[in-house]
Amino acid sequence: MYRKILGNISFEVAEKGAELKSLKIDGKEIMWEANEKYWGKTSPVLFPFVGSLKDNRYTYEGKEYQGIGRHGFARDMEFIMVEEGEDFFRFLLKSNENTLNIYPFEFELYITYKIMDKGIKIQYEVHNLKNELMYFSLGAHPAFECSNDFSYEDFYLEFEKKETLDLYKLDGALINPNSIDYIKNEKIINLNKDIFKDDALVFKDFSSKYICLKNKNIEEYIKVSLEGFKWLGIWAPVNAPFVCIEPWLGVADFTNHNGNLVDKIGVNKLDKKAKFKVSILISLEK
Repeated sequence: MYRKILGNISFEVAEKGAELKSLKIDGKEIMWEANEKYWGKTSPVLFPFVGSLKDNRYTYEGKEYQGIGRHGFARDMEFIMVEEGEDFFRFLLKSNENTLNIYPFEFELYITYKIMDKGIKIQYEVHNLKNELMYFSLGAHPAFECSNDFSYEDFYLEFEKKETLDLYKLDGALINPNSIDYIKNEKIINLNKDIFKDDALVFKDFSSKYICLKNKNIEEYIKVSLEGFKWLGIWAPVNAPFVCIEPWLGVADFTNHNGNLVDKIGVNKLDKKAKFKVSILISLEK
């Protein structure tokens, strides 16, 4: 476990998955405790896919690939800490013989955690090491505590701006292509014990640059940036005392997907020898 402390902020990152395990601001832990009773993770990285693949397989250039589980493989692999400063750690996962058997691209995935004024910046970098296009998805999956002597119904999510959003519902582990109306010219989504009874809420084409997790009884709140991301997942197991705010660049396969990676909705293309970078900010505001 790697730990960094600077001023009133501290964080811990595990080698496995380069996963953020703890983030304390002003002595307050804001991350989910990873209780296995509900969900044993805190903030996994989703790469090279977000969500599930149709029939747990895909094709690329006429070849079929299998063996990648939900949300990809990066979250379950050992990263190497390659750089450290007073306020940051930088971790690396590099393609190898095992990954190439199930994902035919040579890559480097860097995750950097850096202490900021009111929280932490998590930066994701994808480097394409080959002279061919690379196809990938990428997502963040931080989970935030929603208990601390409060009921789940005391919490709500608030977008930066009023949004009119359709909901893409899950059909099993895949996305139903027939979206439905969810919010219209609203900023707030109230949490309750039934909100995730049909699994995650999945949205696309929001205009807000951030979303906040608030409690109607207290002034301080958690703020998560959304800039650079096209999809947003919101999820928790039913009756779990936390919520995940998940900015995504990619999404699970749609039920009508033809299986070809090139045609996958939400997939990103990275040019030959190119580099891609995106980040999220997590802060405690008042």
